[in-house]
Amino acid sequence: MNKSVYYSPLFLILSSLMVCSIDAHSSHNDSPADPSADFLTVHMDKEHHIQGFDLESAFHLHDLNSDNILEASEILKLYGVDHETAIDQSLSVDHHNSIASRILSEVMEKLDLNQDGLITKSEFVSVVSRDGLPKFDDISGLGHHYDEEGEYFLHHEEMFHNSPDSQKEEAYIHPEDIEHFTHHEEIEVKEDELARIAQGLPADVNTLEYRKMREEHAQLEQERERRVDAVRAQAAKYNSIHLEAQRRGSWNGFKKPVDQADRLRKNIPYKPLYLWSATQYPNINYAYTGQCQQLKNNSQVLKTEQQPSLSDQHDHTITDEGQVDQALGPDEGISCDWGQSS
Repeated sequence: MNKSVYYSPLFLILSSLMVCSIDAHSSHNDSPADPSADFLTVHMDKEHHIQGFDLESAFHLHDLNSDNILEASEILKLYGVDHETAIDQSLSVDHHNSIASRILSEVMEKLDLNQDGLITKSEFVSVVSRDGLPKFDDISGLGHHYDEEGEYFLHHEEMFHNSPDSQKEEAYIHPEDIEHFTHHEEIEVKEDELARIAQGLPADVNTLEYRKMREEHAQLEQERERRVDAVRAQAAKYNSIHLEAQRRGSWNGFKKPVDQADRLRKNIPYKPLYLWSATQYPNINYAYTGQCQQLKNNSQVLKTEQQPSLSDQHDHTITDEGQVDQALGPDEGISCDWGQSS
């Protein structure tokens, strides 16, 4: 008697990824991903050893809570912004926070088609299949997921110590090897010192070494913790705005939005000035501050002879700062504080 067998969607996804991984792993070093490829292609190859993959599986692999949505925190995880590798290569907490903000903003702008603050599977597949996932070549240390042991094995030992000769003790002479095993020694010293304290034993050489290590790394660890907190705060801020937009429900009426949560609500009839203007005035810098969009062009306001019209929807021409509100109309006008371009 035939019996039907039910396989859960998660089982099928993991199975397909395993097959792709096994097939790709055998030829990983022979045909690596093109460095000029989009971020996802390179990331799946270098970090997951998967070269043949479908976008749905890649989406579910990074949908950490399996809710079929990529939230801000999951996007930052995909890019490895909160991983120690990226944290150690940023200059400061403020610098790392700006990196997280930039990545989140650019990815959301490209993939969040309905501007609801989330990336659905259909949005992910639609955009990435056409344009790929945004790359940030000027930012170092992105895309990592695993702990120190996993990263060392994946990105060094598997590539340079994969034969009997290269696994001999004298072969582990690369800078990555020295750094890795030095850290191992530090961990052993720390464990010995903690055991000594627990047993009430007197201080020894390890005690002095442990105290020296702790002093050297204290400032670094504090800085690292601040950067991690900054990344989490960035994701939490974005998520809180989205939750508030959901709580308010769909937009109803023709009043202008008053804050960021309003602009994320569904059916919003207003398109931010900097979005539709960028296609008509590509040489202008559009800076968003608070509830005001400022048009800046090297501290010069658009003149009549430079641009004949603000848009197809308005027959006004910008000749000074005050006319922006007039050009937008009484319902869409925004009172702007005009300042110097930075």
